[in-house]
Amino acid sequence: MDYFEIEKARVRALGHEDFHIRSQMLSTVSHAARVPEKATRIVLEQIDRYGWQGAYEYSHQITRLPHTPESPEWVMAILASDLQQEATGDRLPGEFHLLVWLEKAPVEWLVANIERLRTALPEVTVSSKHPKGVGRGTQFLRFAESRVAADTLGEWELREGINRLVSACAGRDEYPSKEIEELKVLCEAAARRGVFTDGELKAMLEGPFDDDMRESDFELGYRANAALMVLRERGEPAPIEALVNLFDLDWDWTNELIAETLERTVDEAGVARILELYPTLEWHARIFLTGVLEAVRFPGFEEDFQKAYRGEKDIMLNTTIAMAIALYGTDGALETVRQHLRKHGDYSESGPLRDLVFCQEIVLGRGTAAAARHLGRMEREMKRQSEAMGALGGMFGGTAGLLDELIEESAALRIPERRPTIVGRNEPCPCGSGKKYKKCCGR
Repeated sequence: MDYFEIEKARVRALGHEDFHIRSQMLSTVSHAARVPEKATRIVLEQIDRYGWQGAYEYSHQITRLPHTPESPEWVMAILASDLQQEATGDRLPGEFHLLVWLEKAPVEWLVANIERLRTALPEVTVSSKHPKGVGRGTQFLRFAESRVAADTLGEWELREGINRLVSACAGRDEYPSKEIEELKVLCEAAARRGVFTDGELKAMLEGPFDDDMRESDFELGYRANAALMVLRERGEPAPIEALVNLFDLDWDWTNELIAETLERTVDEAGVARILELYPTLEWHARIFLTGVLEAVRFPGFEEDFQKAYRGEKDIMLNTTIAMAIALYGTDGALETVRQHLRKHGDYSESGPLRDLVFCQEIVLGRGTAAAARHLGRMEREMKRQSEAMGALGGMFGGTAGLLDELIEESAALRIPERRPTIVGRNEPCPCGSGKKYKKCCGR
């Protein structure tokens, strides 16, 4: 099989008869940078066939799939069915994730269906006791309405709105979650309208973001994040060096945004440049870039990934690169992964890698007795966990919905993030070790 045949086989295996193989392939396919709409159609067919919990082990990964012309209507139909069952207490386990996915529906669909959403969604809640008394449906409706409203704004209004929010973010003492959500909406609209030129975005990405950055420079950081949001929505190749330099900020949410932007925009030339820069970067930047390399799969890069794997000494990053290599599915790739598992088989993150390799062997028609035995172990482990959860439910007096409600409520909680603290590399490490930051936690 060549590279493209392997990718097609994974997508087809989303409808495999075995639960574990379907689940592994959903994890693999949904985390790719470019997921075909066919994958969405197959996944929805399986959920219709097996039910939300019976289709896939990690059904929340549906939120990473692209929308098809039909998928928003599918979500609305499922939510409507759930509302009819609410009186019996038989709530849909995936309701929260369905709403998260619906948030990403195309703006054109939202504009055409906003009145329907206003009627249906306020009734939808994550649980009977949602924090602050606001149902997820109401929260989503507000977000949908803001996307529709932003689509009507002119260029000047979008520019002014983005500038205002950047200044507001910089003036907050804690993580400005409300302002960031508003900024995402305006930047999406700005990307659709082509408000910013390439030159303007490049200037917004320029720092300096260095060891001497202080609170007075925070506005530069938030302005760069706004440029990232625009680039992410445009989906065109972004300037690799400028994005990589933003890792110097080392704000967690910015690091995630850089990785997500790269996943959506990088092309073959960009992957080659990332691989060139990778050995020179700080550890925290390499963490996020290994995730990008796992998600962005282009033919012809297997040997480059092998070289990066051999040069990386950190076991966590090494394992992520091994996962990226495994996804090429060639004999050479699988031999590298087998050697990795023999050497690091006891490492906690090696388990998912082992699951992927065996399931992929079956999908690609190379199923061995070892793969079949491993699939049996996965089934036994799932049953053991299910029995343990059942026993735990019995400790709560056999209340069937109590555990689900506790899980839903904990998932709905939002822990406020503190404002990013910028520590110079030559300053004392905040951990109290007495060493310089660059010689301690900043390594």
